[in-house]
Amino acid sequence: MNFKKWLILFISLLGICFLFTIPTLFADDNTVKDLTLTTSKASYSTSEIVNLRIQDLNHQDTKIIIPLPKAVTFEGGEDGDASITNDKTNQQIVLDFKKGSTHDNVVRLRFRVAGTYTLKAYTIRGDQTANSKPLIIHVTNSSSGTSDHPSESDQTTNQQATPDSLMPRSASGPNEEEANKIKQALANPETSFDFKIVRSSTNHSIFKLNQIVLSQNYKGYKSINITLPSGLSLLRSSVKLPSGAIYTQAGNSISITNTTGMQADVITTFLAGLEFQYKANGVTGGNLKIAVEQESISNWIDDQGIPHYYVFVPNAIPWQDAYNEAKKLHYRGLTGYLATINSLSEHDFIFNSIAKEPGLLGGTRLVHMNGRKILDEASIPSTHFSKDVTMLNPAQKDWKDINQWYWATGPEAGTIFYNTKTYDPVKGPVKGSYSNFTTGEPNNGHGVENILQFAQNGTKFWNDLPDSLGYWASNHGYYVEFSQYGNQKEVDNSKSDHVEPLPANVKVQYVDDKGKLLNFTNGSANPKLITRDVNVVYDATTPAFKLMNIQAKTGPFYLNTASLPKNGKGTITNQEQTVTYKYLPDLSNIVAKDSTIYVGETWNPKDNFISAKDRTGKNMSYNQSMVKGTVNTAKAGTYKVTYQNGPASKSITVTVLTGTLKFVNVPEIMGFTNQKISNKMTESNRTEVGWKLQVEDTRPNKTKWRVTAQLVSPFTNTSGDKLPNSLVFRRPGQADQLIGATKQVDVYDGTSSQNQRNYEVGWGKQSGPLLQISPGAAKTDSYTGKIQWVLVNAPL
Repeated sequence: MNFKKWLILFISLLGICFLFTIPTLFADDNTVKDLTLTTSKASYSTSEIVNLRIQDLNHQDTKIIIPLPKAVTFEGGEDGDASITNDKTNQQIVLDFKKGSTHDNVVRLRFRVAGTYTLKAYTIRGDQTANSKPLIIHVTNSSSGTSDHPSESDQTTNQQATPDSLMPRSASGPNEEEANKIKQALANPETSFDFKIVRSSTNHSIFKLNQIVLSQNYKGYKSINITLPSGLSLLRSSVKLPSGAIYTQAGNSISITNTTGMQADVITTFLAGLEFQYKANGVTGGNLKIAVEQESISNWIDDQGIPHYYVFVPNAIPWQDAYNEAKKLHYRGLTGYLATINSLSEHDFIFNSIAKEPGLLGGTRLVHMNGRKILDEASIPSTHFSKDVTMLNPAQKDWKDINQWYWATGPEAGTIFYNTKTYDPVKGPVKGSYSNFTTGEPNNGHGVENILQFAQNGTKFWNDLPDSLGYWASNHGYYVEFSQYGNQKEVDNSKSDHVEPLPANVKVQYVDDKGKLLNFTNGSANPKLITRDVNVVYDATTPAFKLMNIQAKTGPFYLNTASLPKNGKGTITNQEQTVTYKYLPDLSNIVAKDSTIYVGETWNPKDNFISAKDRTGKNMSYNQSMVKGTVNTAKAGTYKVTYQNGPASKSITVTVLTGTLKFVNVPEIMGFTNQKISNKMTESNRTEVGWKLQVEDTRPNKTKWRVTAQLVSPFTNTSGDKLPNSLVFRRPGQADQLIGATKQVDVYDGTSSQNQRNYEVGWGKQSGPLLQISPGAAKTDSYTGKIQWVLVNAPL
């Protein structure tokens, strides 16, 4: 086999590529068709609730935001796949959807001032904002008035031309018997109620009630109160109300009331059908409380988490008597008082749940004769400011009235909520206090209306009345509230309710040395959840939870065994528990290199190893156990070998080649010494005495070889003149041989040894290729020629 190397210099030209970037232009309009806001009609009055439907056909969005104008308030929402938040700080509604869910929800809004409103929804898709088309809603004034503080433009006419004191009385009167019945039901209910919580057999994330026990000795239960822990939702799709029942929800408080009463089997069937589920990303656990009451009692939870209970007593008596009678009522260890209303949420809840009759509240303008306010006293004088419905009572010595309205009862006793005797939209409302009078009220008809009433004529708004009136068109009784304040503490001494713990999740979390949750590269959840029933043992120390090594997106980590959690084993309770495993960054490292060998040569994996460090960063020496993979040195090919050190690995390639005999370096120029023109034969030696060819022999079986030379282009000057027969090869002890164009001349004989790969081909100063110039053959100039070297895989 012949291997040729030409003494030619090749020059490559490198092309330069220029890349041009063209900017993408985006249109300003980012409205999308699949995000829509709709209502059932285009025009509403200020007294109506607007059901706003939000639909999003692009189910990739998880959060939709609806900014609200200042005059628009959020009144609640449908319980669907979206978690709805009323962001009061930013005046907006935020809907959080579960991925893959049907994005179709309804929120209830009230427009409190007449005008034209534009609503828009928006979400984020990628890094772009997507908007719905604008929804335009026209709102007109309502004759009943719905604003917390009606504007002056709403009051162009007096809505209450006839004083309340002159309105016709009803033929009905006080109902002391019904009041006593309610008093007995509150103090000592003849009820026994119990239930258990189980997981649904078809959906483990759904909770249901079973083993429901409700005493059958009372056939007219009028209310069911459900208090949810903060992270639990009652699925509205499971609520199948008994005939005639009314459902009211505010936050975690749910009341189902029915004035005609519900039988025990109806209630147990209703409760057995309810389904509960934890909110997405909500706190799990807590207690589910349900009360079944003989009377219509509703239960609302305020912003501080304090329960408030309300009952309507259908006993139409004067305000001072109602005040004293309310103080005689007791429920769950709490003393009653005429109800106070301090927020729209509380107002709506009372009205929607139990306020079906007009009745008295704890607000008044009456004060004692010495000017002292009524401050939640145990009892007050039963005398009245007004003798009858038409005139003042000059004979009474206990009361006088002031300009300001204030709460006389409960924890708010003494709080002023309206500044004027009669309606004044500017001076009347007190900043920071809640009030919600009917349009045109208060009007202090005939100068004797100084106590507060609401739910007149089927509306929720407030009105002023005389203190001495019994049963009439705007007074069918009084509303009593029970709450924990002062030294009072609620006592769970009622047989009518039951509290059952909900199983809370155990979170097993994995954190780095800074306490930050690790992000698994395989997408595994962090934290992992253990879901069991209450009082069931959990074990987070098994290999499924106690991970010795973690591959995170920030790198590998290993368990810090010096800081293991103490609560790795325990029992499920109704409070969430967190098991924390701490990890340190794994600094393991290994470095190795690729290599090439030839068939028949030996290979040792240690030769490719460069360095390694353990997980703490300390240097390690080579160990045979680090290597995975083998190399077959008897067969040409490419072999993958992996060097492993803990989580660190390095794959290298060992290439086994079939052996060859080849030039590995041939100098491109061989120069000869300059000579003067002579009339005699002259001889030029090589200018570089150490000029050498380099040969590599990687053949498995070594044989002799040789190098030949041939002048393929004669020595020629710039004018085209040639030096014929001038290049000779000299070997000591032999005659010179002409290196010409007609044949190859053997210039070197090589013998390879088995353990040697590289060889040099060269000659002494007076041997090898030489120039012999005949007299008169050369001119004053430079001459160049081209020699072809051939490596022959055989001896001569």
